[in-house]
Amino acid sequence: SFSAGASATLIHCLPSGRRQTYVEQSAKLGLGRIMTFFAGSEEGVRKAAYQEAEGFIYVVSQFGRTGQKVRFTTGLLDQLVKIRSETEKPLAVGFGVKTADDVSTLRSTGADALVIGSAATAIVQDHLNAPERIAASFADFVRQLAKACTATPRTHGVETKSVVSRTYS
Repeated sequence: SFSAGASATLIHCLPSGRRQTYVEQSAKLGLGRIMTFFAGSEEGVRKAAYQEAEGFIYVVSQFGRTGQKVRFTTGLLDQLVKIRSETEKPLAVGFGVKTADDVSTLRSTGADALVIGSAATAIVQDHLNAPERIAASFADFVRQLAKACTATPRTHGVETKSVVSRTYS
């Protein structure tokens, strides 16, 4: 691995023609691969990611820009359930996850993890004039999300598993 301490890489939207080189180079460098695709990606793209991933699969819920309002439609949720049925590898779903309600909804699809980036960044941005409030606001946000992680999720096609701590290599 790199001297900076990296143990894996994630490159989103890697063209299929570059995937083999990426797989070979990451193996040569001793770096794991976190593979990623859009929820609506073709089956061949998904299957390649399942085979090449070392660690988890990052499923981007839909096309767009970071920070956009995303609706987790029935069609999207059905697609996530299908993806869950295709692999035993851990699935992390991201893009548009902002609220405890989003967490509960996405847990119902069998997601193992959820990626919450823009919502966390917004907390910092909202408190730039009062930086002493950032930590407390962030702690409140995390508590709300944690409740959604431990509550009984909505049902949407799969039985959910309890949240357990796991290490993936």
